[in-house]
Amino acid sequence: MTFKNVAIEPQTGKTTYSQDEAYKASQIYFKGDDLAARVWVNKYALKDSFGNLYELTPDDMHRRLASEIARIEKNYENPMSEEQIFELLKDFKYIVPQGGPMTGIGRSAILRSGLPGVASSPVSR
Repeated sequence: MTFKNVAIEPQTGKTTYSQDEAYKASQIYFKGDDLAARVWVNKYALKDSFGNLYELTPDDMHRRLASEIARIEKNYENPMSEEQIFELLKDFKYIVPQGGPMTGIGRSAILRSGLPGVASSPVSR
């Protein structure tokens, strides 16, 4: 299997945050825990291949996850609402997703390859 390097343009019309903004907001979210804030911003916050951050705190990530899970839930009997799912994820109280799901769920075409401005292969829904 071979991958073609594809430049992905930053999403327009979406709010982006600096590393510093996300770190400071996440430090408040994590009640001053510097390590938790830095790890979340560096590993799990939604970002594109240019390093633009689209999430300010884990609440934004939990909203992204809840939205995508609710979209799938609608295919089943007695689906949970996005708000019900968010309440389970919020503050990592009842559900703590593993790293892969936290970074991957709901990332329609935002990719990260490790090379600035280069993605391995576009993902489509």
